[in-house]
Amino acid sequence: MAFTWVYLDEAGKPVADLPTAAVIAEFTTRSEAEIWLTTNWRLLLNGGVHQVSLWDGTELAMENMSLHPA
Repeated sequence: MAFTWVYLDEAGKPVADLPTAAVIAEFTTRSEAEIWLTTNWRLLLNGGVHQVSLWDGTELAMENMSLHPA
């Protein structure tokens, strides 16, 4: 299976107009996906993405994680 991020707005709905940094990509491992997000979360947040969910194929691996600093 491949890991993919789903980009969400403040209400938890998919973002319609994704920023350039939010290229839809599949990652071979969860670690690759998390490293990519660690590098790009600020660009996503500045582009209108407020939270993300991580999917492993058709299985939810991480639900609605906020990109806002604690």
